[in-house]
Amino acid sequence: MSGILNSSIGRKFAMALSAFFLMIFLLQHFAIN
Repeated sequence: MSGILNSSIGRKFAMALSAFFLMIFLLQHFAIN
């Protein structure tokens, strides 16, 4: 049970982190342009 919980939390955290960096990446491109 704890393994499934940790894996799901880790997956959500990784998705949130990647989405956060993607937003920063897009904002930088709009700022440069």
